[in-house]
Amino acid sequence: MFTDQASIFHEYELGKLDRLLSHVLIGGPLVAALWLVAPRLAALAAATLWAHVVADLYQDIRDVRESNASLG
Repeated sequence: MFTDQASIFHEYELGKLDRLLSHVLIGGPLVAALWLVAPRLAALAAATLWAHVVADLYQDIRDVRESNASLG
């Protein structure tokens, strides 16, 4: 169920910021549209999207800190 991003996306296919932007651009409107049909499900989807974006940001920060530590 949990997979490393590198095993899904190749480095040249989708950058870190591109991936996060796609989450917001696709997930945001989908949650808004879902809210009209099923507000409780939309709230669950919004919470899931938020947790996913936070997890991605956390991993990206870890990657940056790791690469900076190897430089210094």
